[in-house]
Amino acid sequence: MASRKSHTVVGGDTLWAIARANNTTVEKLIELNPKFKNNPNLIRVGQTVTLPTVKGASAGWATDFFGNA
Repeated sequence: MASRKSHTVVGGDTLWAIARANNTTVEKLIELNPKFKNNPNLIRVGQTVTLPTVKGASAGWATDFFGNA
């Protein structure tokens, strides 16, 4: 099962920080969010950033070190 997540930009966010926090790259975020392609340094509070699909994740559930819910 795959789960698509998103992130709502807050003050101080950068694509680099959002990518790092979500174990992905700025390049992948731009691929999923073409609105950032022309100027990836210009993101605004309140914008939604689509994040990569997380395989095997259940939205809203935490897992332990071994992936058990």
